Amino acid sequence: MNFSALSTRQTTDTYFREQAMLFAKSGTELALLVISGNDHSQNCIDEVHFQYPADCSKKNDNCYEVNVSIRYWYVGSFNACQAKNALMSEIQTVESNGTVLMDIFVKTPAIMYDDEGNATRYTFHRRTIQKP
Repeated sequence: MNFSALSTRQTTDTYFREQAMLFAKSGTELALLVISGNDHSQNCIDEVHFQYPADCSKKNDNCYEVNVSIRYWYVGSFNACQAKNALMSEIQTVESNGTVLMDIFVKTPAIMYDDEGNATRYTFHRRTIQKP
């Protein structure tokens, strides 16, 4: 019986980890799409958030939550991105101008609950450098 419970838990863990990895990739693609459609002379996108399913409420533990934090690298001054999300002095080549560093965090739905009703959720992190 104990082996069966352990095997079931490992299968569940693997499933939610694989799902979180897929949502992290989707979060990366969505953030790149949002960055591409943004007018950088007006403002810079520094965060992208989404949940799955889309109609999921904050109090619901059965949602995947994806949060993407975005930092920009630019050569010289770029007025709209001089806030907390810009890294100005790190780039030496023009080809790297506009590169973004993304931290993607995915929270899985509740895996289990303890005796007090608190949910256990997994968090997956992915860091990537992209050129929008």
